[in-house]
Order: sequence, then structure tokens, then C-alpha cells
Amino acid sequence: MSEFATNAIRYSRSGQRGGTFVVDLRFQATLVRIRVVDQGTGYAMAPDWGVMPDVLAESGRGLALVAGLAENYGTVTEADRCTVTADLPLLDPGGRP
Repeated sequence: MSEFATNAIRYSRSGQRGGTFVVDLRFQATLVRIRVVDQGTGYAMAPDWGVMPDVLAESGRGLALVAGLAENYGTVTEADRCTVTADLPLLDPGGRP
């Protein structure tokens, strides 16, 4: 959730004065669905998941990590908003999915 919220603030109008974004968490038996809707229009280009950023870079790995951990991951863009969704498996107390 932090990755999505941070991106909403950094890369959309949601981070400007008067901007907003919505975070929705839905817990199901085996997963949590995270959904963030911001005032952006999505990415100019889809990230290339096959290319990792420079190992010394301070940023650029977050969405690749989320996509790697998520059972489902997706982005829907509309004229005035962007919705990013990820379904992450819940772990039992022993750390197993």
C-alpha cells in the first residue's frame, strides 16, 4: 500500500495542493486486495519488468517488487484517474501462504 500511495503523491496531481487519492483494502480468506485511485493518468510507458534499475539507484524497484509478490496486479487508466490494484497473499502466523 505504501508503494502505491507514494506513487500517487509523487507522480500524479494527487500530490499537489488540493489533490486527493483513495486507498481501499479488502481482506479475503487468503489474500488482501489493495487498490489506490489517484488523480493521474497512469504511466506514459508500462514498466519493463525484465529490466531492473541500477543497483545503486535509490528508487525504481517498488512496483517490480509488488508485481513479483502479488497474485494479481494491474493498472487501469481513465481520463482523470488511475487505479492500481494488487492481490497479495496473506501469511499464516508461521509465515506460510
